[in-house]
Amino acid sequence: MTDTQALLSRAENDGERLLLRHVRDLALRVEDGSAVCTTAFLTPSEQALLRSCERHIGCGMTFFGGYDGADRSILALHPPAAPPDGAALPVSAVRLSHKAPLTHRDILGSMLALGIKRETLGDILVSEGRSIVILLSGILPFILDSCKKAGRTPVETAEVPLSEISPPEQKFEIIRATLQSLRLDAVISSGFGISRESAKEAIASGLVRLNYRETDSPSKQLGEGCVLSLRGKGKIVVGEIGGRSKKDRIWVTLKRYL
Repeated sequence: MTDTQALLSRAENDGERLLLRHVRDLALRVEDGSAVCTTAFLTPSEQALLRSCERHIGCGMTFFGGYDGADRSILALHPPAAPPDGAALPVSAVRLSHKAPLTHRDILGSMLALGIKRETLGDILVSEGRSIVILLSGILPFILDSCKKAGRTPVETAEVPLSEISPPEQKFEIIRATLQSLRLDAVISSGFGISRESAKEAIASGLVRLNYRETDSPSKQLGEGCVLSLRGKGKIVVGEIGGRSKKDRIWVTLKRYL
């Protein structure tokens, strides 16, 4: 059963409270017999918030963004023992064919100019001559009929099966380090090659996110799988944490995305 009070206590602002109330209402519908209820597309931060609340939501949760590794995903709420197949969820994809180079901003701007809300759009995968927009299935006919330009560049639109989407290649480097501790400021310092003091200042200034949520605690202890981002510097993921060296420092592997 949905634990409403515990769920809403996880919110840090009005936007998060609104999202949690919406998800609570969907969860109650599932408890009342609905097979599957879905949200619009959620940011990584919103997804992290909901994952942290899963035990208070009271039903099964499945995130789906159209392809493996998608940043933006919808949330499907369902009975715990009956997760839906991705093909049954209201997510579609449109291919934009264009002769001139386009940017993510060009394509997103063209969609918003049509009156489309951002939360109805998932990831936008830009490549030379052909780009893919993930979207809610309900707006698919409108986009196919109405999207004729991105920026000043004419585009041709066509639906593309989700099975044909290739996740974009992500470049990264592996950093192997020894740290005195797994404090947030220590990992930020090592992962991004900045001083410990600069790391603390960045955290205090709200430039650092831990698991896609802003944090102001430089002493926060991290574990394997933690995702850290520093505005203007990129993202790192804490990989394997090993034992201690002869100098009593902790071996850790960091993956820094380029």
